[in-house]
Amino acid sequence: MGRITGALMVPRMIAAHPIGGIGLGNYSLMRNDPEYLQGLPAVDEWDLTGMGLVGAMAELGIPLALWLFATLLRPLRIARQRKAAPVIAMAAAFQPLSFLLGVNLNFFYPWLVTALALASQQADTGSP
Repeated sequence: MGRITGALMVPRMIAAHPIGGIGLGNYSLMRNDPEYLQGLPAVDEWDLTGMGLVGAMAELGIPLALWLFATLLRPLRIARQRKAAPVIAMAAAFQPLSFLLGVNLNFFYPWLVTALALASQQADTGSP
């Protein structure tokens, strides 16, 4: 279970469904499919890939996962356009970087850091 198995199975899933993916949240359901197992042991528990963007490519497909990543980069682009303080830009970069490094999209802390970075940018400009 986990990243080791995900590292073997996710590329198989991406190769089988590169455009549409296997469906959001379906990795745990499709994980025991013999097409993807190819000799690996089946499991009875709920499993996640822990592979961030690459895992999202398996579930969403490559185009939608790249669009999602571009959307996650938007707070960083806004911070750079507004010439925000470096600490704000680094906070805005935290979520896309953590997603690249394997943090699951549903973890709370990257969203919190992004919300704080966005809120601090609004406070700097005085706009609502």
